[in-house]
Parts: sequence; C-alpha cells; structure tokens
Amino acid sequence: MRLKTLTPNLLLILLALITTALYGFMFSIPFPLDRFYNTIPPVDYAKLTHRSLNGSLIYFLGITATFGLYLGALKVVWPKKIISPWVIGLTAAMLVSSLILSYPVTAIDIFVYALHSRAWALYGLNPLASPSNMMPDTDPWRGLAGEWGKVAAPYGTVWEGLSLLTFYISGGGFLSQLLALKGLVITAYFGCLWLIYLILQRHQPDWVAVGMVAFAWNPLVLLETAQNGHNDLVMSFFLLLAVYTSYLADKSNRRRFIWLTCIALALSILVKFITLLVVPFFLFSLTHRVRSKMVRLGNMLGYGSVIILIVIIALAPIWPGWANWAVLRPSGQGGYSLIGVLVLSLKVAFGGNQPFDVTRWLINPLFIVIYLYQLARALKPNPAPWLLTITLSFQTLFWYVLLVIPIFHAWYLLWFLPLMPLLLPHSASLKATVIFSFTATLVIPFFEAWRAWFPDIFSSYLLLIRLIALFCLIGLPALALIRRGRQYELK
Repeated sequence: MRLKTLTPNLLLILLALITTALYGFMFSIPFPLDRFYNTIPPVDYAKLTHRSLNGSLIYFLGITATFGLYLGALKVVWPKKIISPWVIGLTAAMLVSSLILSYPVTAIDIFVYALHSRAWALYGLNPLASPSNMMPDTDPWRGLAGEWGKVAAPYGTVWEGLSLLTFYISGGGFLSQLLALKGLVITAYFGCLWLIYLILQRHQPDWVAVGMVAFAWNPLVLLETAQNGHNDLVMSFFLLLAVYTSYLADKSNRRRFIWLTCIALALSILVKFITLLVVPFFLFSLTHRVRSKMVRLGNMLGYGSVIILIVIIALAPIWPGWANWAVLRPSGQGGYSLIGVLVLSLKVAFGGNQPFDVTRWLINPLFIVIYLYQLARALKPNPAPWLLTITLSFQTLFWYVLLVIPIFHAWYLLWFLPLMPLLLPHSASLKATVIFSFTATLVIPFFEAWRAWFPDIFSSYLLLIRLIALFCLIGLPALALIRRGRQYELK
C-alpha cells in the first residue's frame, strides 16, 4: 500500500509507530528504569554512554529524527484534514508508552521529588524546609538526590501533597513511587491535551488537530514528562484550566467561572510559583466588562486577594519561613543562559559574587520593561480579552526563560509550551516554540559532549563557545518570536 493512499488517520498512526519505536530503541531498551534507578550517585546520558562519540551521534541523530517525524505529523494534520481527536489521543498514548519505563537520562529531579516525599512520610521532615540529606544515613535511597541533596523543595503544597500521595499509593517502594510520579505527570500531560482540545474546539475548530499534535507530539514535552517526570506540566495543567474557565466566564458572564479561574490559578501557583507572573493578565481579563475604573480595580483586588489567600492557607501548615524558603535563595551559579554568559565575561573584571550582581542589574530591568509593556497591553480594550491573556502569558513566560533564569533547563519550556497551541493560527508562537524545543533538547548535551572530547579547546575558548551555544539555544527562538508572524490561511 502506498503512503499516498493512506488516510490521514492511518498515516498519523504509522508515524506514531515509527516514532514510538525510535524512542524505545534510543532510551527505554538500552536504559530501562528498573535496571538503573538504584545507581548511586545517579547518572546521565553522557555517563551511561561513557561520553562516547557513538552515544552522542545516536542522541543527535535520534533527536533530529524525532523532530522530523514531529514536523511530519503536523503536516499530516494541517487544517482541512479529517483527523479524529481520538486518533491523536491514541498516538499520544503510544508515544508515552515508549518512554515511561525509561531511566531519566537527562535529569534526576524525579528522584528528588520521591526523596522529599519519602523524608516527609517516614521521618517527618518538612519538604519545604528540610533537604533530603537530612534523612538518616541508613536510608538506602538517600544518595539519589545527587547535588540536590542539600536543597529543600522549592515547590508548593499542591505538588508536595500529590508527591506524598504517590508515596502512599506505591506502598513506599522507591521504584514503584518513581513509576507513580511518572503516572502523575503523564496524567497532567493528557489533561493538558484534553483542555487544548476543549478550548480550540470552541475557539478555532479548524485547528484542533494541529494544536493537539503540536503539543502532544513535541519531543521535548515527551522527554521531560514521560521520561524525566518533571512536575512543570502539572503546573501548566492548572494554568490551562484557568484559561478554559476564563473563556467560559467571558462567554457566559457567570461569576462561578471567575471563582473557578481564581482557584485554578492558585492551584497552579501551589505547584510552581512562576504562575504568579501571569496572574495580573487574568485579573484584567476577568474584569474587562466592568465600566467603572474604581469598581474594576476593586474587583481585581478582590479576585487577586482570593488567589493569594488560597495560596497562604495552603502553605501555612508547612511554611518554612522567609529565611529558609528555597525559592528566595539565589543559586550563585550561571550555566547555558544569557546570565551565565554575561557572568563568564565579567569575571575578568570582578571577583566573588559581583559578576552575578552586575548581570542581574543588566538583565532584570530589561525583563521588567517587557513585563510592564505586557501589562500596558492588557489594560487596553480588546474584543477577546481571554485570548489576549494567553498571548501575554505565553510571551511573558517565554521571555522570562530566555532572559532571567541563571541556569537554563529544557523543562522550563513546559511553562509556556502548552499555551502555544491556543494561539493558532498565528505562526510566530508555533515556529518559535518548535525551534526552542529543538535547540533546548539538543544544544546543551551536544556541547557538553564536545567539552569531554576537546577539553583544551574548551578551556581556552570557553566564552566564545558559550556565545555560540547561547545563540543556537536562545538566539534562534528569540528571532523567530520577534519576527512578525503572519496568520496561517486555510487552503
């Protein structure tokens, strides 16, 4: 049977089978979770492949191939194609199944989640105040926290509560809890996919299939959830839920949807606090029908107070105190990020922590200007304020990841990536997100492999190499977003 004779649904399933096999042969088969999970200290892909040229080439070519298949899937489901959402959900399940049994080869955060909940359940250690290395030396899993063993959890009580639940559901076995944690974030993955469907079905029905595939097939999303088990998508699920309820509030003008939006935003904040950045955009949207400026301001303060009150009440039982709150503790480190490169370049002139202080004074005001510009846009009258909220939230989180974070990690893209499908049919957000996903997944592992192969070159030209890496990592997606994106037309 020729490919041209296949229906779009069958062709999508065929691409999913190929992609599933590729993920399996790259990660799950050579690095099964049940074989490597108890390796102390934990290892990454470079160590698992002994920093070999073959291992790096497999990773480079494999990731490139998965993104190629991802673009192929987007082409298959492009608008005016008859694609069943159930088929897309089936392909998403296939892709997830290929990675759930894989060892987390590029991050150890899932071990840290498990250890914090284990320390809380067995030893009564507050996860927001107690690093996991405070567990007794006799605990067999204590060493799996690696370099994060000295740090308390920087998350909220919703995440810590869900993580604790996985401990009890799994019976306290470490491997079973790791699988339960993966199951939790995969549930959030399908929850995000469902909400993307619901929102696009009402807002842009011709783009439902494209939006669902743009999220569900993205290799970065799959690797950072089904494989590495990061909690960021749990935060994004509640953020998308807030988008959906704000849409219902806008269309129905029913107050109960406003309160549901406030609750969803509070739950998102109580997973990871970064959601606080976008709360003002939702407050502007929820009150846009109010004509009186004073009444609107009062309503905004009221809804905002409800969100903050929920967060405070939820945090109160295990509040570590301002001095011990991990969220407020600067790392004093810089990696593959704009801050990291600037710090490296300033070390010649400054010593100690001065490069970090100077860099923050350079970068933070730039982001503040961007943020104030977004707030000004939110204040202007708009025929679709809830849609403007998505745009402003996406761009704010995008630029925050690009500019502010001192050490870049690929899973930070999960903060804004689930919002991208809701902006279709505009092209800039889709192009920028796909490019950023590719560079974030590929650039740092590639340059770290080169560091092992050519240590002398790296020591002599470290700043130049980091500048090249920085341009590839964040320069290309930034240019894609800055360029004026046209709106795709249906053909």
